[in-house]
Amino acid sequence: MSLRTASTADVVARLPAGAPGRVAVDDGPTREWFDAWYTVHGHGIDPRAEWDMLDRVRQPAGYARTMVGDDVVAVGRAVADTGWAGVFGMATLPLARGKGAARCVLAALAGWAAAQRADRLYLQVERGNTPALRLYGQAGFTELCGYHYRVR
Repeated sequence: MSLRTASTADVVARLPAGAPGRVAVDDGPTREWFDAWYTVHGHGIDPRAEWDMLDRVRQPAGYARTMVGDDVVAVGRAVADTGWAGVFGMATLPLARGKGAARCVLAALAGWAAAQRADRLYLQVERGNTPALRLYGQAGFTELCGYHYRVR
C-alpha cells in the first residue's frame, strides 16, 4: 500500500473540472452513489454493514459522483478534519474506466475540500493499481510512506 499526500490547491489547479459527464457532491451517500461503489468494491460484503459505517462518520463529508446521462459511473468521498481531507472509496465502473470519470470525481472532491478549508489531502492506494497511481501522480500526490498487510 502507498499512503500519499498532496496540497489541495495543487490538486485543484492540476485537475480542472469538466467532461466526461456531470459531477455532483452531496453531504451524504445517495443510493446511486452507494450502488456504484458497491458494484466495484462490495464483493461479498454485507451492504448494511457498509451503510452503518458511512452513518458513523461525524466529520464533514463530501460524496462525489460523475454521471453520464442518468447513470453514475464513478464515485469517491472525502472527509475533512483539522486542515486535512482524506479521500476514500474511489470507484469507477468498468464501462467508464480510462475516460476521465475518476479525474472528475477527484477534482470535485478537491474543490469540496478547499471549501472546507482543508489545505492538504491524503489517500491510500494499492501499489498494483497502475491507473489510480497515474491519476494521483498527475494530480500532485506523492508518497509519504508505504506499508503492507501480513497475510497467512
